[in-house]
Order: sequence, then structure tokens, then C-alpha cells
Amino acid sequence: MQIIIDTTDTAITVKNKCFFFQNKTTNRQIKGSISRQYFQTLNLFLPDLFKFEKRSRRPGLDFFNAGLNYLYGMTYSVVEGGVFAKGFDPSIGILHVDSFKKPTLVFDLIEPIRPLVDSMLIDLILENRLAPDDFIKKDQGFWVSKKGKRIIINSFNDFINTRIKINKSTKRLKDHIYEESNELGNIIEALTELP
Repeated sequence: MQIIIDTTDTAITVKNKCFFFQNKTTNRQIKGSISRQYFQTLNLFLPDLFKFEKRSRRPGLDFFNAGLNYLYGMTYSVVEGGVFAKGFDPSIGILHVDSFKKPTLVFDLIEPIRPLVDSMLIDLILENRLAPDDFIKKDQGFWVSKKGKRIIINSFNDFINTRIKINKSTKRLKDHIYEESNELGNIIEALTELP
């Protein structure tokens, strides 16, 4: 899994550097290209029953995307909690396009956390804690079943309360997520104090 995290860190660094030199359309194209390569790499680690063609949302077109969609939804809630705790308006994004009806700042702040969430889902699959029968086919896609939700929710709650080291600081993942909003707030406050 370390190769996935290292690859993601490099991709995020490239994407962030591009932010300062390119327009938002070009940034979306760069992010889309990096994202496709990243998910193709993730696919290499999955058993055949969980392999997927491409990233899909609402609905997930396969088991993996259905699980990832559910996990990202839970993660958005935690990130949004950090945004609200700092007193930010979640609809004012930095990298994502501002939208009154969408929490674009949450979309921005979840980016560095995604690889950790992806890794958690892969671990659930590889440890056989999540299986194809934990999903249901509905209309055009797949959704997590009640049994699958119990597995994912319990695992996610354990996961965000696990102490991990990021940037020389060891604390619960949830605290790291909240700290991310706090650090952004400190940067904004420092910029507004400039003459």
C-alpha cells in the first residue's frame, strides 16, 4: 500500500504546483489524468470479483466503486465537520469550482485523505471482511447492502479513531482531518493580516 500512498503524494504535489501555473480547466484535465492512472493502479491490487473498469459514481457500476462511494460519503461528513468547526463556508472552494449547493471546500480538503480511505477499502476486501454478497444490484448499478454498511461503518469508525503519524504528528486520523481545516484557517488569517 505504501507505493499507492507515495504515488498519490507525488500526484497531489504535481497537481498543487499546476494550480499556481494553469487555469482551472487545465487543472481539471491534469487531475482527471492523474486520477485515471491512480485508479488503474489500485485495480491491480484487487481480486477479480472487485476489479473495475473505471471510477463510477451514483451509482457505482461495480462492487469496488459502490464501496468507495459509501466510504467517501462518510469521509465527506468528517471533513465537513472540520470545515464547520473552523467557521468556514463549505461552498467556497479553492481548487474545486465554487458552488452554492455543493460543499466545494470539503471536496478540496478531502483530496489528501482519499488514498487512506481507498487503502481501508482495499484492506477490507483483501482480508475478506467485505465480499460481493455485501452489495446489491439495483437499477443500473450496485449499492452497499445493510450487512455491508454495518461492516463499512464499524471499520470506518475504528479507522478514523486510529492514531497515525502524518508530518511528524501522531494523533487520531479524525484529528488530522480537523487540523487540515485549522491549518487552512491559519494560512488565510496570515494572508489577511498582510499590509
